[in-house]
Parts: sequence; structure tokens; C-alpha cells
Amino acid sequence: MPIYRMIADDLVAQIKSGELPVSSQLPSEAELAQRYGVSRMTVRQAMDQLENAKLVVRHRGSGSYVRDVPGRLRGMNGLRSFIAEISADGSAVTNRIVAQESQSTVPPEVAAELSTARSTRFTRLARVRLVDGTPAAYQEAWIPFAVAPGLARDELVEGSLYRTLAQRYGVELGWANQVISSVLVDDDLATLLDEKVGNPLLAIRRTTFSTRNVPIEFVRSWSRAGYPLAQRLDAV
Repeated sequence: MPIYRMIADDLVAQIKSGELPVSSQLPSEAELAQRYGVSRMTVRQAMDQLENAKLVVRHRGSGSYVRDVPGRLRGMNGLRSFIAEISADGSAVTNRIVAQESQSTVPPEVAAELSTARSTRFTRLARVRLVDGTPAAYQEAWIPFAVAPGLARDELVEGSLYRTLAQRYGVELGWANQVISSVLVDDDLATLLDEKVGNPLLAIRRTTFSTRNVPIEFVRSWSRAGYPLAQRLDAV
């Protein structure tokens, strides 16, 4: 792990523990460089990480301060669209369509996840999801052609794929298998999400099924830091 990321992780731990409380001023770059035994350039890279994660705010001539991070959580208590996950706090969610096209050849992972749909054609829908105008996530979804035959040319209902499937094609969402992990920003995602290469992202893979247990969607998504998931967990 690069030294600047180790420093950034240590400062994040201090912020989360309350050792560096909200609105407190962080030590100067010179003080941090001396504390960690590194150059000021390395400290500056670590501070860039905290600023990109919206944990600190820098004021020229004054210093860096711990931000009061707003509670912009993605509520995932159930199978819902990205819009429904985010917009509960009043945030405006919009799309930037990257691709909306019909395909007969898909990545092996997609073919495997949607194999029981018995489809030879799929619609690929790739979107940058913006929250209040700022890129928050990039999503790539594949939908079997038989599920939504006109999806490659249809405008989404209120910007939502799930609403489109329900209202235009009569699809009833049933359940989903979901895997959550973390990845680092690569060159492509850096461009799409206006992020720096090497920053952390939340990665989600989800296969969604209808109430008839037919796979209707496979989606991969990458979310920026600052949009953590909030879930209710009941005892079993």
C-alpha cells in the first residue's frame, strides 16, 4: 500500500474515532510530514484522498478542517432502484446515458448469470448516476431481450429502469442475489466518475429475478465514497 494511503487511513481512523472531531483543524502539512517522517508532497497526496472522500475541507491560508459529513446514505432495506435508495433525503438523481443498445454477445459473467432466461439477445444499459449534479455511481445493466423488447430504444420512465420494467413491460420484481466488495478506481472509471485513479469505490454485483423466478437483470455498479449503504438487519 502506498505510504500516502496509509497516512490517509490513519487520519480517517482518527476522524471516525472522534480524536479529530467535526470542525477541528488538522495539523499543518509540515507538522504531518514531521509526524509521519515523509515529504510534504506525500502528505498532500494523503490530504487529497480525504478531500475527495469529502471528509475534510481545505481553506487556503487557514488550513484543513474535518467536515460535518451529511447523512447521504443509500437505504437498501429491500429491492429498490438507485433513485429510491438515494432520494429519500430530497436529493435529485439524474442519469447520463453512456450506452443503451441491443447486444447478442455479452461478457461471460453476464451470460452465466442470465443463462436461465434462455435469451440470445440482451439490452445493455450503462449510466452515470448523478446526485444533485455530481457523479455518484456508474452502473452497467444487462436485460434479456424477451423481458423488455423495446428497451434499447425506449426512454426510461422517470429515469428509472425498474419503473420502466414495471410500468411498460409488466415486470414484477421478486428478489435478488447481491455481492458487495471494494475496488480501486481505474482509468475508465476515473473518467466516468470524475475521480482520481487509485481512490476506493464500492462495487456491487446483482442478479435480479421476477416473482416467477426468472432472471430479469444483471447489473454491476461502482459507487463513490460518500454514499455508504444503510441496511436494517433483523435477528433470525
